[in-house]
Amino acid sequence: MKLNFKFRKIEWSEEMVDYVTARLAKLTKFEWQPLSAHITFSAERNFCCTEIRLSGPGMLFKATAKAISYADGVDAACAKLQRQLERKKHQVQDHLVFENSHEGKLQDVHAPELEAEDPDDFVLPSRKSG
Repeated sequence: MKLNFKFRKIEWSEEMVDYVTARLAKLTKFEWQPLSAHITFSAERNFCCTEIRLSGPGMLFKATAKAISYADGVDAACAKLQRQLERKKHQVQDHLVFENSHEGKLQDVHAPELEAEDPDDFVLPSRKSG
């Protein structure tokens, strides 16, 4: 994962760069395509703002957090990104799976009606095409 850091209205901090790198390393288990990350730290009034944008081919994930400290903001933004990445990964994995289709769900609902006494005699009804 390629990381780009931007610090607005605050000084560059190597500790924050290391902390964010470690936190984003935990999100690589959800990564199925190469992503690049743009991390922006800024100060607004009494809050520390953190914005993390993950982008890849055909996708964009964005999380913004305001907190009292930058570490808390990074944790909150990474938690938001983790939820987004989990949701997207499940959508991709479950795409075109028969059990998740309308017919597959109907088959699960009507499964008790289709039970046969001998498991070898059990035949699933054929799917209608078209």
